[in-house]
Amino acid sequence: MTPPRDFSLRLAPSFVDGVLLAAGAIADATLVYCGAACIDERAFTTLMRHDLAQTLVAQGDATRLVTTFTDFSVAPMGTAHVVEETARKVLQRRQPGVLILAELSRVTLAGEDLRGTCEALREILPVPVVAATSRSLVRDAGDALASILAGLARVIPASAFAGGPVPERV
Repeated sequence: MTPPRDFSLRLAPSFVDGVLLAAGAIADATLVYCGAACIDERAFTTLMRHDLAQTLVAQGDATRLVTTFTDFSVAPMGTAHVVEETARKVLQRRQPGVLILAELSRVTLAGEDLRGTCEALREILPVPVVAATSRSLVRDAGDALASILAGLARVIPASAFAGGPVPERV
């Protein structure tokens, strides 16, 4: 007998939505999404529904969303080198306050370890790097927000809070 299906998750914003909204809310963050070009379309529709003044998706070099164009057929061969190369290219064009790494479920299923890639990049890049990951494939926007906020809490030094908040900076 087939188990009953739980359709409740369809009503909740997805993990991708949560990553996009969190990255969009951090004015000096750049989001590197390990996935195909469909992320660009998803970002536009998600952010236009929730934040009309968003600056994550913009034209040309002004965009803070960068995709690696990695699809599920390439992911089993490893994506760490593609993410690292993309992150380096981003840093040649701009100096973000934080670099957020995320991946589509297909890449997660292929066995890529985005957390390991994130830790390796922290050692070689001059900006804080945070991985938006979840060990579960049944995840939603809350899981994405929790992952990013916990990552920020780990990488932002206490000295950054001296003197109070600085608008528009992580």
